[in-house]
Amino acid sequence: MTSIQAEFSKLKRSASIVIVFLLPVVSVVAGTTSTLMAEGGLEEGWHTLWVRAIGFYGMLELPVGVAILASLVWRVEHKNNWNALMNTKISTRQVVLGKIVVVGVLAAVMQVVMLAVVTALGMTLGLPGTVPVQYVWASLIVMLAGFPLAAWQSALSSWSRAFAPPVAIALTLAGLSVGALLVAGRAAIVSPYALLTHATQFGSLLSGGGRTSFPPAFLTLDGIGVVVVTSLTVTVLIWLAHSAVLDRADIRS
Repeated sequence: MTSIQAEFSKLKRSASIVIVFLLPVVSVVAGTTSTLMAEGGLEEGWHTLWVRAIGFYGMLELPVGVAILASLVWRVEHKNNWNALMNTKISTRQVVLGKIVVVGVLAAVMQVVMLAVVTALGMTLGLPGTVPVQYVWASLIVMLAGFPLAAWQSALSSWSRAFAPPVAIALTLAGLSVGALLVAGRAAIVSPYALLTHATQFGSLLSGGGRTSFPPAFLTLDGIGVVVVTSLTVTVLIWLAHSAVLDRADIRS
């Protein structure tokens, strides 16, 4: 817990909060605006609003946002106190876990912001009631599915002193993972990028057949269970592998 608190404290003067709030707001506003300008508009109310808002956000903006957050988390160490961090009494596993948790929590907050903005816009536009509960559940799944990517991007950022390369890698692999989802479907979620994008599609099917670019994930126990188990397994594997590589590289000496 001390390690996690220390990591959060290092981000006080970073741009992380801007990223956490800006990306979801821009995505939802852009998706809503384009929908209102299109023929039909919000023909299925909250469902149309959600599908149009989550599409591009889940395929690119959220994965890239996680990459930016990971680079920000490790930037402090690369600029100031890498040796101090790696020679601390805290084990490498604790250091790596602290970074993963911070990035994962910030990514989860991004989804909360996204859900809040969708709700606020829907009410402002006069949609009846509030955002359907299925999208609240879907958001919880997205929060969990963000941790494997947080672990992976944290590993990339730990090895790159430059801020941009891990973000560029995320941009490229996120696009490739969308293609993998189109071709292989759920089998592609072994990739942290594809897993997160797949999770954002839960419940994203309109009654008229409209959806995002690839088949949506249905809110079934089977579908949710696969994402939960995959998220936990991939996160732990990356965490342990990253910690072992740092130790073997003798960075702590």
